[in-house]
Amino acid sequence: MTTDDNTGVVDINKPFRFEGNHFKRWKQKMLFFFRMKNVNFALTTDKPTVSENAENDEKDKQTNGLEAWVENDFLCRNFILNGLSDDLYYYYNSNKNAKEIWDALQKKYDIEEVGTKNYAVNRYLKFQMTEDKSVEAKSHELQKFAHEIISEGMSLDEQFQVAVIIEKLPPAWKYLKKFLRLKTKEFSLESLITSLRIKEEARKQDQ
Repeated sequence: MTTDDNTGVVDINKPFRFEGNHFKRWKQKMLFFFRMKNVNFALTTDKPTVSENAENDEKDKQTNGLEAWVENDFLCRNFILNGLSDDLYYYYNSNKNAKEIWDALQKKYDIEEVGTKNYAVNRYLKFQMTEDKSVEAKSHELQKFAHEIISEGMSLDEQFQVAVIIEKLPPAWKYLKKFLRLKTKEFSLESLITSLRIKEEARKQDQ
């Protein structure tokens, strides 16, 4: 929830302030917010012109359209700017209209998020469990990487995540790994990690 800076009233529909991370999520929330406020057409409609040669009725129509667009653009532009951190606000405040600010943000952060997604996926795939930490701790660490991927807008099926944890088990677990592979569909993430904790405690007692 965020608070309107002018009224002090909490607006539950107002998105969080964008500080340079999670652009896709912020962008989706902003687009919904624009629709709620009926200002979204400023992002898709170029500024209308008024023809000096138009008939009076047509000229009045064009003038009304221009005035409506100017008002819409003013509101949309300030909604965008107020949705940015202070540093980003001052940087993008120099752009002329809402569409220019929005396009500039997309050009920069949509591209950057592709790199962020690739980095998160690479960390998830290359992650290896070692003997220096408990399997439970390493499983939770792996899940943090999975949550990063999901927060970037990609989906990870729970059964896939279960299979990945099993495959990432350290070499000392190779015999148990073979058994767990046969039981993959029977586990949820929570039940798998609980099972690994129990088996790890039993292994310690045996040792």
